[in-house]
Amino acid sequence: MVAAKLRTFLCTPNKTLLALPSVAGTLTRGLTRSARILAHVLAPQSLALCTLSHKMKLIEVIEKIDDLDEEATIWVKVDEELNTSTKAVVAAEDESGLNPIFCGVKYSYLLEVFIAKEIIETIPEATTSQKVDRIINYAINDA
Repeated sequence: MVAAKLRTFLCTPNKTLLALPSVAGTLTRGLTRSARILAHVLAPQSLALCTLSHKMKLIEVIEKIDDLDEEATIWVKVDEELNTSTKAVVAAEDESGLNPIFCGVKYSYLLEVFIAKEIIETIPEATTSQKVDRIINYAINDA
Protein backbone atom coordinates (compact mmCIF):
# COMPACT_ATOMS: atom_id res chain seq x y z
CA MET A 1 0.00 0.00 0.00
CA VAL A 2 2.72 2.47 0.98
CA ALA A 3 4.87 1.43 -1.98
CA ALA A 4 1.98 2.23 -4.34
CA LYS A 5 1.95 5.83 -3.05
CA LEU A 6 5.66 6.38 -3.64
CA ARG A 7 6.64 8.00 -6.89
CA THR A 8 9.90 7.46 -8.73
CA PHE A 9 12.85 9.31 -7.30
CA LEU A 10 16.05 10.47 -8.92
CA CYS A 11 19.54 10.49 -7.48
CA THR A 12 21.45 13.52 -8.63
CA PRO A 13 25.26 13.75 -8.73
CA ASN A 14 25.26 15.86 -5.57
CA LYS A 15 23.59 12.92 -3.81
CA THR A 16 20.19 14.53 -3.26
CA LEU A 17 16.85 12.86 -3.82
CA LEU A 18 14.13 14.45 -5.90
CA ALA A 19 10.39 13.71 -5.93
CA LEU A 20 10.24 11.31 -2.99
CA PRO A 21 7.00 12.36 -1.28
CA SER A 22 6.56 11.96 2.42
CA VAL A 23 3.84 9.55 3.46
CA ALA A 24 2.77 9.40 7.11
CA GLY A 25 4.12 6.65 9.30
CA THR A 26 7.29 5.15 10.66
CA LEU A 27 7.56 2.72 7.76
CA THR A 28 7.76 5.54 5.27
CA ARG A 29 10.39 7.40 7.28
CA GLY A 30 12.39 4.17 7.31
CA LEU A 31 11.98 3.77 3.56
CA THR A 32 12.93 7.40 2.95
CA ARG A 33 16.04 7.05 5.12
CA SER A 34 16.98 3.82 3.34
CA ALA A 35 16.53 5.49 -0.04
CA ARG A 36 18.76 8.39 1.04
CA ILE A 37 21.41 5.97 2.27
CA LEU A 38 21.18 4.07 -1.02
CA ALA A 39 21.54 7.33 -2.95
CA HIS A 40 24.69 8.20 -1.00
CA VAL A 41 26.12 4.78 -1.74
CA LEU A 42 25.25 4.72 -5.44
CA ALA A 43 25.98 8.33 -6.41
CA PRO A 44 29.79 8.02 -6.18
CA GLN A 45 29.64 4.83 -8.29
CA SER A 46 27.52 6.49 -10.95
CA LEU A 47 29.89 9.46 -10.99
CA ALA A 48 32.82 7.08 -11.41
CA LEU A 49 31.07 5.45 -14.37
CA CYS A 50 30.41 8.88 -15.88
CA THR A 51 34.06 9.80 -15.59
CA LEU A 52 35.12 6.40 -16.88
CA SER A 53 32.77 6.40 -19.85
CA HIS A 54 34.00 9.75 -21.14
CA LYS A 55 37.68 8.88 -20.91
CA MET A 56 38.01 5.19 -21.81
CA LYS A 57 38.66 4.05 -25.32
CA LEU A 58 38.51 0.43 -26.38
CA ILE A 59 42.29 0.29 -26.71
CA GLU A 60 42.63 1.48 -23.09
CA VAL A 61 40.26 -1.25 -21.93
CA ILE A 62 42.39 -3.87 -23.70
CA GLU A 63 45.58 -2.39 -22.23
CA LYS A 64 44.08 -2.92 -18.74
CA ILE A 65 42.38 -6.24 -19.48
CA ASP A 66 44.47 -8.20 -16.96
CA ASP A 67 43.19 -5.98 -14.14
CA LEU A 68 39.51 -6.38 -15.06
CA ASP A 69 36.95 -8.68 -13.47
CA GLU A 70 36.49 -11.70 -15.76
CA GLU A 71 32.73 -11.69 -15.13
CA ALA A 72 32.33 -8.10 -16.34
CA THR A 73 31.24 -7.13 -19.84
CA ILE A 74 32.82 -4.71 -22.30
CA TRP A 75 30.27 -2.22 -23.63
CA VAL A 76 30.84 0.15 -26.56
CA LYS A 77 29.05 3.36 -27.47
CA VAL A 78 26.05 2.74 -29.71
CA ASP A 79 26.31 3.92 -33.33
CA GLU A 80 30.05 4.51 -33.09
CA GLU A 81 32.38 2.79 -35.55
CA LEU A 82 34.25 -0.05 -33.87
CA ASN A 83 37.96 0.71 -33.71
CA THR A 84 40.68 1.40 -31.16
CA SER A 85 39.18 4.83 -30.35
CA THR A 86 35.62 3.63 -29.73
CA LYS A 87 34.29 4.80 -26.35
CA ALA A 88 33.98 1.84 -24.01
CA VAL A 89 32.83 0.96 -20.50
CA VAL A 90 33.45 -2.19 -18.49
CA ALA A 91 30.55 -3.08 -16.21
CA ALA A 92 28.48 -6.00 -15.02
CA GLU A 93 25.66 -7.06 -17.30
CA ASP A 94 22.23 -6.06 -16.03
CA GLU A 95 19.72 -8.86 -15.45
CA SER A 96 17.19 -6.98 -17.58
CA GLY A 97 19.25 -7.65 -20.71
CA LEU A 98 18.81 -4.04 -21.83
CA ASN A 99 21.67 -1.98 -23.21
CA PRO A 100 23.06 0.20 -20.41
CA ILE A 101 23.03 3.98 -20.39
CA PHE A 102 25.90 5.70 -18.58
CA CYS A 103 25.74 9.48 -18.20
CA GLY A 104 23.09 9.73 -20.89
CA VAL A 105 25.13 7.73 -23.43
CA LYS A 106 23.77 4.39 -24.62
CA TYR A 107 26.17 1.47 -24.87
CA SER A 108 25.84 -1.91 -26.55
CA TYR A 109 27.35 -5.29 -25.80
CA LEU A 110 30.74 -6.06 -27.29
CA LEU A 111 32.11 -9.06 -25.36
CA GLU A 112 32.63 -10.49 -21.91
CA VAL A 113 36.03 -9.74 -20.40
CA PHE A 114 36.91 -13.44 -19.99
CA ILE A 115 36.35 -14.04 -23.73
CA ALA A 116 38.49 -11.02 -24.63
CA LYS A 117 41.25 -12.41 -22.38
CA GLU A 118 41.04 -15.81 -24.10
CA ILE A 119 41.36 -14.16 -27.51
CA ILE A 120 44.38 -12.15 -26.39
CA GLU A 121 46.07 -15.30 -25.06
CA THR A 122 46.01 -16.75 -28.59
CA ILE A 123 47.99 -13.79 -30.00
CA PRO A 124 50.65 -12.94 -27.37
CA GLU A 125 53.04 -11.25 -29.81
CA ALA A 126 50.41 -8.88 -31.23
CA THR A 127 50.40 -5.15 -30.54
CA THR A 128 47.56 -3.73 -28.47
CA SER A 129 46.02 -2.29 -31.62
CA GLN A 130 46.11 -5.72 -33.29
CA LYS A 131 44.51 -7.25 -30.19
CA VAL A 132 41.68 -4.71 -30.37
CA ASP A 133 41.17 -5.47 -34.06
CA ARG A 134 41.03 -9.22 -33.34
CA ILE A 135 38.51 -8.71 -30.51
CA ILE A 136 36.33 -6.53 -32.73
CA ASN A 137 36.53 -9.11 -35.53
CA TYR A 138 35.55 -11.87 -33.11
CA ALA A 139 32.68 -9.82 -31.65
CA ILE A 140 31.28 -9.08 -35.13
CA ASN A 141 31.76 -12.48 -36.77
CA ASP A 142 31.95 -15.16 -34.09
CA ALA A 143 30.17 -14.00 -30.94
